[in-house]
Amino acid sequence: MAIGTVLAFMTFGYVIGLRSERQRVNNRQLSARVDELHLKSVTDGLTGAFTHGYLQEILEIEIQRALTEKSPLSVMIIDIDDFKRINDSHGHLFGDRVIKETAETLSANVRSDDILGRYGGDEFVAIMPGADADTALHVASRARSGIAKNGYLATISVGVATFEGSGVETPAELLHRADMNLYQAKHDGKNCVRDYCKLPGVPRRRHDDAKKS
Repeated sequence: MAIGTVLAFMTFGYVIGLRSERQRVNNRQLSARVDELHLKSVTDGLTGAFTHGYLQEILEIEIQRALTEKSPLSVMIIDIDDFKRINDSHGHLFGDRVIKETAETLSANVRSDDILGRYGGDEFVAIMPGADADTALHVASRARSGIAKNGYLATISVGVATFEGSGVETPAELLHRADMNLYQAKHDGKNCVRDYCKLPGVPRRRHDDAKKS
């Protein structure tokens, strides 16, 4: 084979290899961009926590998994105490800062497997796969203590509810139980955690809308 032909084949192989590598790079970049866009679609812009709609979808999946594995699943609803007063007294920028700091402190205090999201306004939800009632209370108390020490004039109240992995319970029902317990925490003076409710007639809120975003 002539030297020129050999060189031609080598050059052709180099060009093909270069194009293939560029295609792989482009595919990786495209995949990374898709992942980035997906993450943006399911996370809150201010806090980086997951969105209401994403939490609802994940909670439905986790309830089904808890049933299959017969393992517990806990949920925390977390509300910043007197947030309207904080907002009115210090302004919306400060209020946003409090929400952001609260999300960061919550994220640092929940377990690595827990799914934390902003449920709306000054309210957060943490979905806790595999967490029994005692574990959920421990984590909730740790988060409450962490928020109380953050220096932003804010405290939180937390309602905790646990699904034991048997029977029938919808995401809306589990969230409503946690919500009732949050009402009890507010009634008991705020800045506390409750996993029970003795108050009659606690209203059912927006939890039935499983697709709200």
